[in-house]
Amino acid sequence: MAHRSGGSFSKGVAVSATARPAFRQSSLIRGTVSDALQLRIRQRSPEGTTDHTVGPVVLSQRARDRMVEAGPTDETLLWVARIYIMAELVGDPPAKHVREAFKVPTSTAGYWIRRAKDRKILNG
Repeated sequence: MAHRSGGSFSKGVAVSATARPAFRQSSLIRGTVSDALQLRIRQRSPEGTTDHTVGPVVLSQRARDRMVEAGPTDETLLWVARIYIMAELVGDPPAKHVREAFKVPTSTAGYWIRRAKDRKILNG
């Protein structure tokens, strides 16, 4: 095992601050939040009220196109909430992420966010 002494390892390998792998703290937080994030939406079913848990945030182009075409449905608003919360948790602008994820105008993203809040899918 090599020991660090005076800026280099005893085996003669120089170590500098720029030799470390560079990563942004927000990238680490995003990955952690993405792994831990689960949203539940309470829905009635013939067997009673159930919680539906949604997995990782991965929105395919086909799903995105279908949701944009459908407008602010339950499914769309749940995705809006997931994207919004993820962005908020890492300190990014949530509305911008919703706009970019769905490739919709800012006004549409804002409207969908408001609908999600009105329906209590998002707090606010």
